[in-house]
Amino acid sequence: LTSGGSANVNLEMPPTGTLEGVVTIRGEAAADVRVSLLPGSEVSEEQEMRAQLGESMQQFMPDSGFSTRTKSDGSFELTGLPLGDHQLRLLREEGAPPHYVPVEIREGTGRADVALPSAAVEGRVTDADGTPLQGITVRIRRVREDADEDELVALESAMSFFGGATLPGPQTDSSGRYRIE
Repeated sequence: LTSGGSANVNLEMPPTGTLEGVVTIRGEAAADVRVSLLPGSEVSEEQEMRAQLGESMQQFMPDSGFSTRTKSDGSFELTGLPLGDHQLRLLREEGAPPHYVPVEIREGTGRADVALPSAAVEGRVTDADGTPLQGITVRIRRVREDADEDELVALESAMSFFGGATLPGPQTDSSGRYRIE
């Protein structure tokens, strides 16, 4: 190419797919569920940590093509997805563990309707004397059995740097009670 010359360049984008669906729990539409696509057919700890960090940073970045929230009718749509076998990650509420669904993304539009499992964890937080503790953040977290305290502290530190004092989760009420569904 010489100075002042021109050249034709053809760029080919790899094919992508779209995934749409409806999320329900107990047969009812599940609104405001975080739906994300994680690449690959298996979920690694690194992917889960990045997903948690991304949730903590949502105040700084809008939904992307690989992550969205369900509408009031439980519907969602993810566009521009890479083709292949992946994991759909659904997070219903702060403090609850994510739910994973394997999906295959093909060219065009695919569908994945998801019925989230229903369960609840509830309890009461007290000090050593049995006095209820109010305002304590409670969460459920998936952790490797062999994870050491340094890994957990590093995760907590990264989360607090990007999104607040701690990982998200409900807080205990004045009687020390909490409930995570």
